[in-house]
Amino acid sequence: MNVQRQQYLAWLAEMKDDPSVKLIHGARGTGKTTLLKENFYYYLISAGVRSDSFIYIDTEALTEYRSMTEQELFDYIDSRIKFNIKYRIVMDEPQCVPGYLNVVNHFKENHDIYIATSSELLTEEDIPGVKAIQMLPLSISEFAACHKSDERKSILPYITYGGFPGLIFIDNEQVKSEKLLTLQDAILKKDVYNKASIRNKKLFKATLRHLISIRGEYVSSYGISEYLRAKGFDTVTDDTITTYLDHICKAHYLQKINRYDLKQDAVLKTKNKYYLSDPGLGFKRNVKVDTMKAYENIICMELIRLGFKVYVGKNGTKEVSFVAMNNHDRFYIQVSNPIINKSTEKKAVDSFRGLDDGYKKIVVTIDDSESGRLQYGYQHINIWEFLANSYMLLNA
Repeated sequence: MNVQRQQYLAWLAEMKDDPSVKLIHGARGTGKTTLLKENFYYYLISAGVRSDSFIYIDTEALTEYRSMTEQELFDYIDSRIKFNIKYRIVMDEPQCVPGYLNVVNHFKENHDIYIATSSELLTEEDIPGVKAIQMLPLSISEFAACHKSDERKSILPYITYGGFPGLIFIDNEQVKSEKLLTLQDAILKKDVYNKASIRNKKLFKATLRHLISIRGEYVSSYGISEYLRAKGFDTVTDDTITTYLDHICKAHYLQKINRYDLKQDAVLKTKNKYYLSDPGLGFKRNVKVDTMKAYENIICMELIRLGFKVYVGKNGTKEVSFVAMNNHDRFYIQVSNPIINKSTEKKAVDSFRGLDDGYKKIVVTIDDSESGRLQYGYQHINIWEFLANSYMLLNA
């Protein structure tokens, strides 16, 4: 069943005919191909665009059995341009072709170019004026809507199996588990091993498993190296771990969240945190899910979905769970255990103390207690209200 991704379709509709190259990047299996090849195509047709002016290129399929040169890719696209009109050209995983950026930069002069990639993060140096959006799997609200349910009833299957669109309508848990594990392997094989020439896959997998187990905690290459050496990987180095972390994030398996010094108003480069792009990427048979970590992870991804740049806040010696920024505003989000008395309330808001900068400060509690105001005027929202209404809450 085709799941409509209205947020991303709306972005494509807004970008239609913009002279920049449009880039949609995200983990394999998030639905980028369906969005561009089907949803966006039918939107264009309904908007009056000629169907024969739409060109979709599955570059990964074209290069599955033999390599393709830059010139061959150019010729392939050029042969499909029949009329002197603007074409909408969608290139799916074009990084499979060396030199594809030269092809993109040639055709963008006269045509509307869209790129979907699971592992390539393009910059202004690659394509001047490129505009990008990250596509994530389904949010808990989208997941619940697909099952005609609500966030509270959907949370357990969601934090267990995640929100990959191709899996959410599979009812058989054995089949869903197998397909999810197959997807995890495909991401690693196609977007890490094949691209990064990982030699020691056993070490790489041990690194990834450890990262998943400590998601939401501070991470350093040195700390991971020390842990792995204690587990018998005697030759591991900090540089190797740094390289692995880079590849894991490029494949969108995990999201790197930097710290932000709120007093100095500066991004910090040490003691980062990592969160899963989707709960399903942490799935492992017969392993119990850490609910608090899962909820915190979901809140982080929800903020990213809303278009915020997300950081972990450093307020002196205190930590703010998330600092969400965009071009217009900033929010401080503290994820907290239930507030049951004045003592737990004080603990929940303590990280906000001294931040008298006028930005909205919200405590999200992992329970179903009534939302309202806390001491010092800080806002309290329970997890369910936040997940169901995050866009409205942060834009009120």
